Amino acid sequence: MKYPVWPRYGSFMQPVVDNRHLTVATLEERPFVIVENTDPSTGVCVRNTVPCRKQTNSSQSSDGLVDPYTKLCCKGFCIDILKKLAKAVKFSYDLYLVTNGKHGKIVRGVWNGMIGEVYYKRADMAIGSLTINEERSEIVDFSVPFVETGISVMVARSNGTVSPSAFLGEPCVPLSFCTFIPCFLQMQIGNTILF
Repeated sequence: MKYPVWPRYGSFMQPVVDNRHLTVATLEERPFVIVENTDPSTGVCVRNTVPCRKQTNSSQSSDGLVDPYTKLCCKGFCIDILKKLAKAVKFSYDLYLVTNGKHGKIVRGVWNGMIGEVYYKRADMAIGSLTINEERSEIVDFSVPFVETGISVMVARSNGTVSPSAFLGEPCVPLSFCTFIPCFLQMQIGNTILF
């Protein structure tokens, strides 16, 4: 935060701004970000959670004023990373949940979700389980991925085992007469052509 930043497409470095309070957007997605209500008796966050807010249409506070935000508490894997990052880099943050509950994609020329919050500078950064794709990486910068998804293909389990030679068909199994004949013929033809 105290280092100059060279803009992606500009020719001059941006001046050093030593602002140590960031606005951070997030999105509820268990186990990465888990949202809970504040303690009903005290109104504060407990049990290893951090304060976060969610924009509401209207909610009246105790002093009669309209509060546009609901106070909530956030925890989870990404929140733990945010807390450690804030401690290591020494910054404070204001955490809020995106209003549309989306990761971010372009709809009719406008970005939404967490990507839109960062792109339109309503948030300094976003934290959550975001997938890095070409479209998103052209407009915002990502950190190094900290979770591998391990996406794979799934098939039903069979009751028996499948022989390694099953693809050869019934009569032709490895080391049988019908597999040796084509190999022998191929060697003879190859030797005749080469020599």
